[in-house]
Amino acid sequence: MRLLFLGTGGYHPNERRHTACLMLPELGVVLDAGSSVFRISARMETKELDVFLTHPHLDHVQGMTNFLVPMLKGEITRCRVSRAARYHCRRERTSLFAAALSGVARI
Repeated sequence: MRLLFLGTGGYHPNERRHTACLMLPELGVVLDAGSSVFRISARMETKELDVFLTHPHLDHVQGMTNFLVPMLKGEITRCRVSRAARYHCRRERTSLFAAALSGVARI
């Protein structure tokens, strides 16, 4: 299984770096939908997409409209968007990224 870092920049994209977006192409799973969402359709290996949003800040959701064209073209037949659950450990809160990936394992 591959984990693609499509966007790892800060709050503002530039020519070299886009905002948050990670992808597991074999499963059609995306974590966050930053400005780099336009890169997803070329890397998809499924027709369905599950998007997990860590939080609703603009740099994590601004790419959502980029799903519309691939959906209209039939490249994506279904797109489910979910808020990543917040998990707490006894002593510390686990990272949202780890929580989202643990949810992926159950798909």
